Amino acid sequence: MTFIQNIFRANHWLAPIDNSQLVVFRIVFGLVVAADAFGGMATGWTYNAFIKPDFTFNFIGFDFLQIFVGKPMYVIYTLFGICGLMIAFGAYYRISAFSAAILWSMIYFAQKTNYNNHYYLLMLLCWVMAFMPANRYFAYDVRRKPEIRSLTAPRWTILFFVVQLLIVYTYASIAKVYPGWTKGEPFEIWFKMKANYPIIGPLLQSSDLHTILAYGGILFDLLAIPMLIWKRTRWLAVAASVSFHLFNSIVFQVGTFPYLMLGSLVLFFPPEQVRKWFFKSKPSVENQTFTVEKTQKNKLILSVITVYFIIQILLPVRHFAFKGNVMWNEEGHRYAWRMMLRAKAGSVTFKVVNSETKEVFKVMPTEYLTPKQSWMIAIHPGMLWQFVQVLKEDYGEKGMPNISIYANSKIKINKGDYHTFIDPEYDLAKAEWHRFKHSEWILDEPE
Repeated sequence: MTFIQNIFRANHWLAPIDNSQLVVFRIVFGLVVAADAFGGMATGWTYNAFIKPDFTFNFIGFDFLQIFVGKPMYVIYTLFGICGLMIAFGAYYRISAFSAAILWSMIYFAQKTNYNNHYYLLMLLCWVMAFMPANRYFAYDVRRKPEIRSLTAPRWTILFFVVQLLIVYTYASIAKVYPGWTKGEPFEIWFKMKANYPIIGPLLQSSDLHTILAYGGILFDLLAIPMLIWKRTRWLAVAASVSFHLFNSIVFQVGTFPYLMLGSLVLFFPPEQVRKWFFKSKPSVENQTFTVEKTQKNKLILSVITVYFIIQILLPVRHFAFKGNVMWNEEGHRYAWRMMLRAKAGSVTFKVVNSETKEVFKVMPTEYLTPKQSWMIAIHPGMLWQFVQVLKEDYGEKGMPNISIYANSKIKINKGDYHTFIDPEYDLAKAEWHRFKHSEWILDEPE
């Protein structure tokens, strides 16, 4: 049976296998969580994202998370890091894993100025790990409760990650197939800012390298997971993955994500091979025979997994339900694995008109926001709409509850020209946010 054939067989998902892969991944995952938490505080990322700004752009509908913005975020990050260490050691695993999922979800939904698909994937994995039986071997919990010790886990505990990563990488590849990317335009723009890097800075300015990286990115995302699944190409895919992720880590400095992906490589090797590498004294289960029982619990597990992956397959294409190009209007951009696709620039200023006195005020976003936030609201309509709500509240407190707000906004994608983005005649003070349909105050992309 091939992988594709097996993927649709319930017995294949439920069959017990050596749990060494899951145990090793638990350790890697926990250490990455801890590194992300403590590293975020040590490098100043937490400060810049949550302490320095007067206001963070939480996901719309999660305004209540603003009460944690500021120094309380240091507490949340510290707890998140501790949970990561507990996950790695398999200590009070269920509590620590669920706590990590809740804490990272709070961090994730509390701000989107620094939005990254990697953060979304980490949130998904945090919740998935909370349900995994990953503490049944080589864990502190086994010392506390020897009766939970097990040498096996259902195969779905590994296939789940494989299918999830297949979805992530496939959509990332498809999204890159557009003229600006294949011309290498994003790399030319990104690498200009890295010209002063020691040794590699001048090399990054090569147009040939930009083209190679553009097509290489498409092929890697498309082929990496299938090549890892197929035994004959697995080691080639491992070499490509190590090169790809270390390059991203060094050049783009994308945090711990590359190392989480490198740790996930263990999921693609035979479980007995992983056992021999990491747990040589662990008894083998290779020649044991197991009976797969189709219990109500197993049926529920498979049903939940099926629904989950249907959602994961549909979410990345939801942008087709909106009018226009997602590259331009950003509607449906999130949760779609549209990773590092374009270099987008923009600027915006606002005109506030007192509806009663007709007095006009010009507002620069930097009067309220950090430079990065000011740039983000220029290119992301949802964040711009949130800032308009801030202006309405601020001017209301100044005794001007009835105002009109107009935006002078221009953006460009890659090496294109600047074009007006938001309708300058639309009173944004009256604009409503639509979750599931196009916002009429976003102008159409020029041909």
